[in-house]
Amino acid sequence: MFATPGAGFQDRSTPRIEEALPYEGLTITSIGFEPASQPLTSAQLQARLPFRVGAAFHERELRHAIQNLFATGRFADLAVDAERTADGVGLRFLTQNAYFVGHVEISGVPQPPNSGQLTSATKLRLGMPFVEADKNQAIESLKNLLRENGFYHADVSAKVEIRPSTEQANLTFNIDSGDRARFDQPIISGTPERPDTAIVRATHWKRLYGLLGWQQVTDARVRQGLENVRHFYEKHDLLESKVTLTRLDYEERTNRVKPSLEIV
Repeated sequence: MFATPGAGFQDRSTPRIEEALPYEGLTITSIGFEPASQPLTSAQLQARLPFRVGAAFHERELRHAIQNLFATGRFADLAVDAERTADGVGLRFLTQNAYFVGHVEISGVPQPPNSGQLTSATKLRLGMPFVEADKNQAIESLKNLLRENGFYHADVSAKVEIRPSTEQANLTFNIDSGDRARFDQPIISGTPERPDTAIVRATHWKRLYGLLGWQQVTDARVRQGLENVRHFYEKHDLLESKVTLTRLDYEERTNRVKPSLEIV
């Protein structure tokens, strides 16, 4: 069997297939495709082969055949099995169909993030070619987005439904978000020139000036808190002050997030 990974056969300069050389010049006695159900018709498949039954086998033509088949975009993987016969060599193309992203569903997350942000984070666009690695990458991207919004213990699982009739892969992501973390007392460094209590009050990360505890962490709330501090400094005519979020440290035991602000 000749292993033929798809990525390597997109370029005409692909090195020759050494395993095919022993069959060079033999008469091709049969050509088949497995499985029997293919995404292209028999005529379409044959049109992409530069050889026919009864012709002499040449390794370079096999390379071209593989390139032509991958160029259709309908195959995720392909291998060729050669078997000597009494009169020459029989060829079997062993194919794995390519599938494309269909419906993407995500459930189990209280906003924020909203459904659009979640879907965008997966980077799974309708109609794009689907490979298993895309699912795993989508899970990691979702976890990152959830952490940015205070869900540090979120569990993300994914189910892929393959539909051969439509060549689609429908994906369902189920999320157990857990409890959203809350802010904790920020660490303020640099040369703030204003009391820490006033700076913390400006962030609005505390509810009702701290009487009701700390707010829940969301990406929007973190960003707005920084903008609030910058406006606070502008109102006090400290226009050159630079406010930077340097860290967000999560404390698992308390489910709290401690921001570190540098003000210079």
